[in-house]
Amino acid sequence: MKPNFEPGKKTKAHYSDTNFQLLGKIIETVTGMTISQALSKYIFKPLGLEKTYLYQDSTDTLPETMYYKKEPLPIPMAMSSFGPDGGFFHHLNQSLN
Repeated sequence: MKPNFEPGKKTKAHYSDTNFQLLGKIIETVTGMTISQALSKYIFKPLGLEKTYLYQDSTDTLPETMYYKKEPLPIPMAMSSFGPDGGFFHHLNQSLN
């Protein structure tokens, strides 16, 4: 692939979530757990985030509907594929237990 700009340009940046994906794999390798299990054990539970979890199931109906302007975004397959780079949810209305 061609670069988006010359290396070393101080006013240029290009977003990529690759590092979050790599970090997720490192966490899984080091802990021997899935990223969801590790986040729950080491972050969500110690912080008392009882209704926060990593969205993994495209048939999960628990998360609140997301919207773009006034239109609902039916993107469960996309959300379940994001993992450590943006698949976290905090459910406001019901307990996850």
